[in-house]
Amino acid sequence: MSREGIAPPGSGYAQQRHYVIAVRLADLRGPDSGTVTLDHRLDWSGDATYDLDDPGDLQVMYQTVLNEATSVDDLHRWLDGATLRRRWSDLWLPAQLRALWQAPLPGACRPAPSYGRLSGPGPRHSGPAHRGRRSLHRMGPPQRIRHGG
Repeated sequence: MSREGIAPPGSGYAQQRHYVIAVRLADLRGPDSGTVTLDHRLDWSGDATYDLDDPGDLQVMYQTVLNEATSVDDLHRWLDGATLRRRWSDLWLPAQLRALWQAPLPGACRPAPSYGRLSGPGPRHSGPAHRGRRSLHRMGPPQRIRHGG
């Protein structure tokens, strides 16, 4: 942004969005198993409880924290560095956020599922209120339904 918080002409939300980034993965010492309930300011969906032993829950929880963190303390409290590195390529993240994590995650920041202006279609709802994504890993490929005879 320029001039006292005024966005430059033609800039969109993606160019104005601010993200919090950890300096070192070793500082991320959050839980890597069990059940956690995120703070309401990170996940306001009404169902902020995640079973980190379930891959779908873990993925959605990490995506939510990475997108909604307002301080490095949020990252330190809720994310585990080794788990983040291991699951990085599975996370659906905005292209800008993924790019910002290149320094703390060198080598892990290869192109992966992301959504952004040039990345093609991504999830229509990316906030924590869109919880249907939690079970996608269990659903399998879509099936064709044949109608008529």
